[in-house]
Amino acid sequence: MLEEAKSINLSLSALGKCINALSENSAHVPIRDSKLTRLLRDSFGGTAKTSLIVTIGPSPRHRGETASTILFGQRAMKVENMLRIKEEFDYKSLARRLEIQLDKLIAENERQ
Repeated sequence: MLEEAKSINLSLSALGKCINALSENSAHVPIRDSKLTRLLRDSFGGTAKTSLIVTIGPSPRHRGETASTILFGQRAMKVENMLRIKEEFDYKSLARRLEIQLDKLIAENERQ
């Protein structure tokens, strides 16, 4: 259980580093640091619609963790997704158009 807890904490730490880098518009975002961040790569800063739910408790005993969670949520809110239109090509019609253009160019060169 201890090893599993260490792995989870490392993954969450790597996620926090990614969110920090994205919220600060850093040139380098450490996505490859953990499996979790690689899996979530498209969810932050990409084209996916992303929701994040943070939960906190009222216990004074967990005040530090609650504050940390709220700060994480605030940083995550600063991440902006870049919308891109995903284009799907009909490769057969594209190949036909290119062949027609190529035939026109060949015909023009033969006339000259």
